[in-house]
Amino acid sequence: MSLISNGTNPAFSTFLNQPVENPEVPPNDARLQFCKQLLQDSFMLISETKSIKDRMNRAVKYISLFIEDTMKTTARITQAVEDGLNREINGESIQGLEIYAREKGSTIKELMLRVDKCRTLLDGIAWRYKTQGTLFQVDYQPQREQQLLQSYQPIKVIGKIGNSIAIFNGNEKTTDIIEIDQHETLVTVKTFPHKVSLFTFHGERLIVDNQVYQKQGGTYEFIQSLGNLKKPTTGCSLTKDLVAFGSISLENLQIWRWDANCYQKLYNSPAKVPYLKITLMKKAQFTDDSYLIYSVISKNQLYRIKLDSSTDTQKLLQEPLLSDKIINYALVNPNSMLILYKKKIVVLNTETKQQVSSVNLSLAGWKQNALIIPRCFDLETFPIIFMCVRVPYDVKIAPCNLSKGTISHEKALNLGIPSTGKQVIAVLDTCMVDENKGRTTVLLYNQERGGMLVESFDYLKSELYQQ
Repeated sequence: MSLISNGTNPAFSTFLNQPVENPEVPPNDARLQFCKQLLQDSFMLISETKSIKDRMNRAVKYISLFIEDTMKTTARITQAVEDGLNREINGESIQGLEIYAREKGSTIKELMLRVDKCRTLLDGIAWRYKTQGTLFQVDYQPQREQQLLQSYQPIKVIGKIGNSIAIFNGNEKTTDIIEIDQHETLVTVKTFPHKVSLFTFHGERLIVDNQVYQKQGGTYEFIQSLGNLKKPTTGCSLTKDLVAFGSISLENLQIWRWDANCYQKLYNSPAKVPYLKITLMKKAQFTDDSYLIYSVISKNQLYRIKLDSSTDTQKLLQEPLLSDKIINYALVNPNSMLILYKKKIVVLNTETKQQVSSVNLSLAGWKQNALIIPRCFDLETFPIIFMCVRVPYDVKIAPCNLSKGTISHEKALNLGIPSTGKQVIAVLDTCMVDENKGRTTVLLYNQERGGMLVESFDYLKSELYQQ
């Protein structure tokens, strides 16, 4: 809950209503004096802002009435002149039509001047008060940071499915399955005493390595071991009954089926792929084909795989050996994909297998752990994603224009955590608020204290992207 609210408790109100120079406050405790003054100023600012909002609403009402009257007057004049001209064309002589047109011509010109003045006034207000950098500031809320993990520990994201994420604790050598509820609260629902290789969901079932767990209440209970699944590394749901797995074995692609109360192995996929480590398996979007997936093989090779075919597997992209590692990827339309490497972001045409554009991540000056893609992303109309950038003494979230290959540091958003203690480790969700305004949600990790929190920020489409 925000510190600035109407629900202030009585003790807090008493504290605020005391004089700033309160003799009960120790003279050397300037911290409380500053906090009290800040809150008093903040409440006054809110009051003044509400007053401005009331004035704005009245102004909008008057402007709306002016617009409505102008449109009605113009429509009446236009209709009268059009009717007179039509009657003249049909051979009927209309007395006074020219005089009427001359008189109403001056009225139209006067209205045009008033409309122009109104436009100039509104444009001036919009220009003067538009948000600096176009992104609305979101302040860090320390009370929302949750100490799910111990301090000073190296962590690694194993995988993210929906609003669930698997995080490996490097010090404790454990893996935590964390869920984010509708109130953006983080809850650890399962802990494993080792680093897991496979983390995926199939319906309400959690699959970790070759173990299956069914959700019961607020946790997951073991129900089955997939004995024939050797060294699994990745997996994804194909249908409500079918799930696919990749592994480091000769049977490196398998399809399993859920039969009422347990899984049965159907078959090994006939798809021909190298016997190397398979990771980042994802079901293909924008298609009705349940057996079409994408996977990364040997860290830097991206494949499109037809699980029920031995001939339709295609290598989409392969970086030179040891050149770069694929961190993540996302299909953004039927023929285009974004690929996040350690050193760059690439836009790939999946049909021609040609690179359309790229952004050098050295421009950001900070490691990218996640693809932050707003839901309104479109390569043609809104080719904007977000990324972490280093600016003096801080790491911020900044928009990146993929069509231009540029990062707008001047439009960066400060999420409020110092650069030495902040790491964006995952993207949870994005949702549109309205046609031009959106909200993107990220998961932050505070390295200094080991805390985690969910944070959101807003953006204006029209200001972030100008063709």
